[in-house]
Amino acid sequence: MSSIFRLQISSQLPYSCAERGRLDNKEVGGGAPPLRIVPTASKREPGEVVPTVKVKYPDASSQNLNVFDGHEANAEAILLHLEGFREVAEKMGIMSEYNALPERKDMLKRQLAKAGPTYSTRTIDSQHVMKTDKEWIVYDIEACKSRKKELTSQFYTLWEKLLIPSLHSEWRKTVREQCETEGYLEAGGIRKTGKRGVSIEAFWYCHKAWMLQVVPQNAAELHRAYLSNQIFKPDSISIEAYNARVKRLNGWMPDLPTLKDVEGSPETMPRGDIKMDEVELCLAILRALPKYLTDHYTSVKGRNHCAVSVRKLTSDLMDIEPQAKSFKKLKEELRAQGKLKSGSSGNPNKKSSGSEGATAVTSPQKSQLTGRIPRKVRNTKTESSQPLTADSVQKHCNSCQQWSPRNANNHNTKECRTWNPDGTRKAKKFRPSSNSTPKASFAMQKVVEQMETKMAQLEKSNKKMKKLLNKKVKGRSKKRKYASSTDMSDSDSE
Repeated sequence: MSSIFRLQISSQLPYSCAERGRLDNKEVGGGAPPLRIVPTASKREPGEVVPTVKVKYPDASSQNLNVFDGHEANAEAILLHLEGFREVAEKMGIMSEYNALPERKDMLKRQLAKAGPTYSTRTIDSQHVMKTDKEWIVYDIEACKSRKKELTSQFYTLWEKLLIPSLHSEWRKTVREQCETEGYLEAGGIRKTGKRGVSIEAFWYCHKAWMLQVVPQNAAELHRAYLSNQIFKPDSISIEAYNARVKRLNGWMPDLPTLKDVEGSPETMPRGDIKMDEVELCLAILRALPKYLTDHYTSVKGRNHCAVSVRKLTSDLMDIEPQAKSFKKLKEELRAQGKLKSGSSGNPNKKSSGSEGATAVTSPQKSQLTGRIPRKVRNTKTESSQPLTADSVQKHCNSCQQWSPRNANNHNTKECRTWNPDGTRKAKKFRPSSNSTPKASFAMQKVVEQMETKMAQLEKSNKKMKKLLNKKVKGRSKKRKYASSTDMSDSDSE
């Protein structure tokens, strides 16, 4: 095929062998996707001759175009051929004139209702013909119908002209089944009576049925699921080329067969051959990006930002990609130096919190103080080779062996703190706990001193209270004595 038929996708997306294998092995539920993000490699030998055909255009120009010979029987090759065929049909003026015929026909029908009995003359095949205005409008309507058939014939003839002759029989068989057989399936899997008829609209039903030789009936659904969740962008591919490839794959969605056109398909089933809109396509592209680039885009745009244009998303990603790659490189260098944990944040200036923050970015001295003390590993080989000492001999207490056997091997007889030689228990002495720190004992000492001072103060106050109480009691007793003596003198004088 010529340059207008095939876009050099391989030069736009120079995937390495490893990346090609990594991406091509991705499959979705229900089967392998019909199209891949990695372009399908050509099976032709270098220098192999491809058959061509000469096509003439209305402007008297001509062009030699490659013929589809079925050597590359895959969905992408067929869709590329279809894309080139559309370009040629548009350049020949077939599609533009065909699409304008319905509007012209409707206009003539409106004029027919207003036409009068006046006569007019036209020259047809070098002859002058006179008819009424109404008859001329009917003539023009019939001419539109015949022109539609001519354009349809040119359209199908052009398609067969761009196919190798060995594929003509298979194509014509498909056309007969879809257009000239009694009873046909309309869009949505609805069975209709009669014949569909050969038309340019019916060509797309024929083409989808012809594609079933290389793709399954649910090809559109598989392709949508693949673009939504299965694609992945490697770092070696530029964002602009990758997004252009995704957009191109999305443009082929309407040309793939869908389960909705199977007879008896549920009414609520959505059509799978509808292109993804800009928002869906932006979300699919963001899901396909590496995590470091997606995180950086989210940090710049915000979590609630929603991309609505692939062109704007592409320019934004191209602007932030250099900074995101520099942050990624710095993060890898810090991790290689042991200054950053594998699960920590990519920002080296950010202080971590919690247990991770204590050991993430610290000096060796600080990590030794705050880290966990490693447990000593005993080496049985070296210990068994060392000579026995007094401390290494097994301990035994005769007193505990007699009265508390469980503690007999914890200490020697001289060190026993529980039993006297005569079998009586020793008085327990208060010993500070070995686990108590100097800081804790100092605090206890302070508490004891405070209690002693308070007790001394209470004793002094008690002594003072006692003295006051004694003075009051003595004063009362003297007053009573004086009162009783005066009473006695009064009675004697009487």
